[in-house]
This record gives sequence, C-alpha cells and structure tokens, in this order.
Amino acid sequence: MALGLARFGRVRAELETAVMPGQVIQGHAKLESECKNCHVRFNRAAQSGQCLDCHKDVARDVAQRKGYHGRVSEKECRACHTEHKGRNAEIAPVDARTFDHRMTDFVLKGGHASPKVECRACHVPSKKYRETPPIATPVTRRTTSTRASSAGVRKLPRRDQLEADPFSITARPGFR
Repeated sequence: MALGLARFGRVRAELETAVMPGQVIQGHAKLESECKNCHVRFNRAAQSGQCLDCHKDVARDVAQRKGYHGRVSEKECRACHTEHKGRNAEIAPVDARTFDHRMTDFVLKGGHASPKVECRACHVPSKKYRETPPIATPVTRRTTSTRASSAGVRKLPRRDQLEADPFSITARPGFR
C-alpha cells in the first residue's frame, strides 16, 4: 500500500511537470517541483495570496497601502507578473516611458524629474526597484562643495539642488 502511494505521488509530480506551461524564473526555481507552492487547485483567486505569503515586503506594502504595490488598483499579481516564461524571463516589466513614479514612495521632484535623468542612474538592474538607494545618483554627482567632518570629507548638494529637492540631503545615509 505504501509503495503504491509513493508511486502515485511520483506519477502525480511527473504529470504536473509534464503539463507545466514552462519553467519559472530562476528566483522561483526551488518552488517549481511542487505546483501547490504557488497554486491552489481549482481556485485561481487564491494565487495572489500564495505570492504574498512569500513576498512579505510586497504584502506589507499592500496591507499598509504604501509603495507601488500598495497603491495600484489591480490586486491580482498575475495581472502584471506572468510566470512560466523561462528562467531568465522578466516578470516585473516596467516601461520607463509610462511608469508613474507618483505611485511609489519616491515622487520625482526637482532634478529627479528631469527628462535627462535616466532610470538606470538610480535603479541598478541586479537589484529590486524597492532596493534603490534613497538619494539619486545624479544629485550626488553634481555636487560642488565639500565640508570636512569627523567621518572625513563629504559632498554637499548645491543650494539650487536643495531648493529643488529640500529633502534630498536628509535621505542620505549617515545624515544626522
């Protein structure tokens, strides 16, 4: 009897793999062997709950109505994030031309809103968007004055930069 159950479990897993529409991204690969890790049979509505069980930072944003995911009207993860497109698929696509930064916790103001500033100046491809440093790279590059401090020399924004974005300096790591 036990051997029959074990064989059935293995056959079921092989069947699920055979009907799987494609590989999941590398970050989800460890979950791929068991469909139930991401899917609830006969209940598509439960899928977003499965996503949020693992993606706790996104779940927190949704619950607190903060960050991008806490502000979007679409609440089904699969509406924007499609899986089973392969290990290297981009399942969190962002169109820089149409993305509304006001939906995030970092509204683009002053120099950050300039059409000359490219997304990649702040967003590093190997990191999640939410892991972007709180101060944008273009502002720190255009500094002209320095001041000695106990931590060494640090760059300060110009007056016109502070007038355009007065909170930029307070967002820097180590600001006191």
